[in-house]
Amino acid sequence: MQFTTLSLLSTLTALASASHPGTGNIWSGDNVSAGCTNGQCSYSFTFSGHSTKDLPEFEAHCSGHTGIFDAVLRPCTLVPGKGHTSSAVVEASAYLALTPPSKEDPDGKAQAVLRLDFNDANPFVDQWQGTKDGSYTEFAQAGYSFKVITGPNTGA
Repeated sequence: MQFTTLSLLSTLTALASASHPGTGNIWSGDNVSAGCTNGQCSYSFTFSGHSTKDLPEFEAHCSGHTGIFDAVLRPCTLVPGKGHTSSAVVEASAYLALTPPSKEDPDGKAQAVLRLDFNDANPFVDQWQGTKDGSYTEFAQAGYSFKVITGPNTGA
């Protein structure tokens, strides 16, 4: 009985590991500048990732002028010389949706979505995405940085 239980647990652990991409697929969002005034919001930040077995290295600068909690992906500018000189990286895009603090929500809301489109060995463009939810006050801190765990975007 113990052998069967142990064997079953080992199998489930192996399946769980196989269903998740490499654990090193973490992107960084750095030097965030974000805020809202009179119903208009703006943001600027850099996001980057190191080369892994799943993803190419890249760095991109993202910025936007938006309305309150605008969740539209916008193209980012790839930073020259940051690993994407191969034709692997097709596009980086992102949004930072902001809802300022209110009586009902004293910290406000923020959501950053980062996406990378790239070619690997297959003829199709792969799309990976990561999301970071937080508060407006968190993201509005000068020079704020964050991490996201990325994975294939199956909703594309």
